Amino acid sequence: MSAAVPGPGGGRRLHVLRSVVASFGNLTTDPAYVFDIRRSPDGTALAATLSSNAVKLYSTDGALTLKAELLGHSRRISVFKFPLPQQEPSTCGSSSEDGTLRLWDLRTAQETAQFTAACAPHKREELHDMDLSATAAGGHLLVGASGEGRVLFWDRRKSAEPVRAFEECHGEAVTQAMFLPQRSDVLLTAAVDGLVCAFDVAHSLDDEEGLLQVINVGSSVAKIGVFGPEHDLLWCLTTTEELSLWDWEEYDRLADLSDTRGRIAHVCGVPADQLYCIGCRAEQGPLGPGVAATEALWLLAGTKDGNAMAMRVNAYHPDRLRYPYQLPPPPPQEVPCEQAGCGLDAPQVLFAGAHSSTIRAIELCGPSLADIARWPGVSIGAEPHGSCVAWSCGEDALIAEWSPSDPNGQASGWPAARREGGSAHSGFHARSGTTLPGRQRHAPY
Repeated sequence: MSAAVPGPGGGRRLHVLRSVVASFGNLTTDPAYVFDIRRSPDGTALAATLSSNAVKLYSTDGALTLKAELLGHSRRISVFKFPLPQQEPSTCGSSSEDGTLRLWDLRTAQETAQFTAACAPHKREELHDMDLSATAAGGHLLVGASGEGRVLFWDRRKSAEPVRAFEECHGEAVTQAMFLPQRSDVLLTAAVDGLVCAFDVAHSLDDEEGLLQVINVGSSVAKIGVFGPEHDLLWCLTTTEELSLWDWEEYDRLADLSDTRGRIAHVCGVPADQLYCIGCRAEQGPLGPGVAATEALWLLAGTKDGNAMAMRVNAYHPDRLRYPYQLPPPPPQEVPCEQAGCGLDAPQVLFAGAHSSTIRAIELCGPSLADIARWPGVSIGAEPHGSCVAWSCGEDALIAEWSPSDPNGQASGWPAARREGGSAHSGFHARSGTTLPGRQRHAPY
């Protein structure tokens, strides 16, 4: 059994169950980046988006076994998405820099429909994101984020060409377009121009009539997501890795975690220039004994030598970011002075020992991050020993499975951070071995 992690709030260092190499060609000279991984709604499959412009589907029953490969895109795949539970369970979608949005049938691993984005004859627009509404246009409305600054719409029942385009809302490349999880007639878009826009697409596709809100973040936006019981709170991560929190309906900046990497460095003891942000995750969970279930926001960050960590965002706003929206910060006596007021708790979950290069994505198998951090104090399954609770992927071509307990039965605690000569040294170590040769690795942001 793994030992509990000492330090503020406790925590858990996960252990590697197994890993698979998602590669094409010669592993030594031409390994594949794994850009992203997504778990299917029923938990039976894991999709990996590769730098070979393919999507590999793995079975999650026991070991990661390759089930199928989705082929068709000619340039980098920007996103692959499984459907929402209320949508067609066998249909999934992808968008690519080749200017196409494609739908796939998981049962046959075949493409079922293709939609194109063209800003001029014989010129396709790069697509940086896509989503499928569960309700708008009878559940047939597709949206794509264009590299030409447009938000494009397709109706699955009609032609492969867009039925509508929003051309005035953004002035530069659109980086994300997402329908709200439980309000799929509301669309959020983000772009390099620093704007986040909200639209009501329930009745018409008109960027003026349907405009609900425009938020000026002030810097190029890389990723956005929603949290809060009503999905009215927004997290925003810029291309310079600055995290901010908003009430998007009221245009109210609730928290500004500027110099986010510096804040992470304070709570984990790793130099800021060795860190990068992966993204945020909102999840439901109990706050503690006698406290009702609520939603917490977590920040996922990585180190350039192949490790990652999860920490709770505890930024406080007197009106909105109070309980039950956020987990309480640790008691003052447990918080080192350099953490005070930084907006982040100490890392609660650590992924270390599998990857030798940048981790691109982390996907949970079922238990929440809060439950993983508190195990074995809480139940996370019938047999936690040797069971998978998360996957990770990275630029070293690996997909790793993680467990809260060591399959070999050896316990290991949290790597201690130490400071020498004014520099922070984390004690985090990558797996043995070197980065696969033949490719120059680079940071994702």
